[in-house]
Amino acid sequence: DFDEDETETPKRPTERAEAIAEKLGEKAAVDRQAFEAVLNELVSEGGRLWSFGRGLAKEASDHRKVWQELTVALAATEERKQNVQVFRGFLNALHEKKPAMVQEFLEESVNSDILGKWFPVLQNAVPIDERGVDRLNRSLLAGKAQIVMYHNLALGRATDSISGPYLGNLLLSIAEKPDGLNVAIDILHMQLLCDNDAGREHAPELIKSGQKLLQQLVFTRDVHRENHELEKIVRVCLAGEDGAAIARDMVGKLKTSVAKHETNAFTHTSLLMGLMTVQPVATLDELVSGSDAARNVGIGIINDVKPHRINPLNAVPEDVLLAWCNKEPSTRYRAAAALVTPFHRADEKAPLEWTAIALKLLELAPDRGVVLKQFVNQFHP
Repeated sequence: DFDEDETETPKRPTERAEAIAEKLGEKAAVDRQAFEAVLNELVSEGGRLWSFGRGLAKEASDHRKVWQELTVALAATEERKQNVQVFRGFLNALHEKKPAMVQEFLEESVNSDILGKWFPVLQNAVPIDERGVDRLNRSLLAGKAQIVMYHNLALGRATDSISGPYLGNLLLSIAEKPDGLNVAIDILHMQLLCDNDAGREHAPELIKSGQKLLQQLVFTRDVHRENHELEKIVRVCLAGEDGAAIARDMVGKLKTSVAKHETNAFTHTSLLMGLMTVQPVATLDELVSGSDAARNVGIGIINDVKPHRINPLNAVPEDVLLAWCNKEPSTRYRAAAALVTPFHRADEKAPLEWTAIALKLLELAPDRGVVLKQFVNQFHP
């Protein structure tokens, strides 16, 4: 029997639907029969339950009673059908009216047998202050919530209100849990993007935590998708002198994993691009270090990457690459010739042309024949 007032609801369909859902929640908050009729659906169905929950909180006369009834209904719901969006909307609106009560509900939820497994999702419904961070850490220790639940902290600027030191420590705590490293990396990546959008400098503590997360990486066939997040983190956290050793360590791990066929080089193109951008010398040093076999693995990584995307060597300034070669010209010109893109086309119909760096290597190498041979090896067909 809800009568929609077209003049009061937003015009955009999505906003209009959310506004209607919130008003229905307000109606249910003062209509006991209606609330009881939909209670089980509120904790098990889909739909616009966030907005409905906000409406409940706005008009309910006894917020604790409503919270308890929702909790009991959730406990009686089959686990695979449980949905806590109505709780989140309820907390979000109640925070505007009674923030102290929201703190009470969240405190009770940390170790709750019913709500504990949903705690990170519930905490994310309101701005996360120092008390919220403390609860998240206690939730990690309690172990009631699966680590994937903490991925919600990567959504909707959830960590924007957390200071650098607190967020940095929280990320390291998440990363310590089984399968937690990728979750921590996603959260860090999103916070770095939020900092950029807001024009803020990245907190030093956050950069330090990012360095520690990168040091924990293990390269496997399923490591962190296409590594776009890792590229961003590398560009921010490994810039400067203290990032060189970490970059070298990462490249060494990658070479070892590729040599053991534990991962595919081309899945790490973005990561290599980031490393070549901020730590080109350390990255090149490690790629061609070791025995002839190890050096060939490093060269093979770049050659495997080239057909799939832009060559990571293109991120290295010409003067930096040539200076690197001149430190050990007898071996490095050969290695550089095997790594760079020697020729390109201006467009699909244009003839092949030598790249500027290829001509420089030919001009400056102590043995031009060795360099040219590496270029010939790249001719296909």
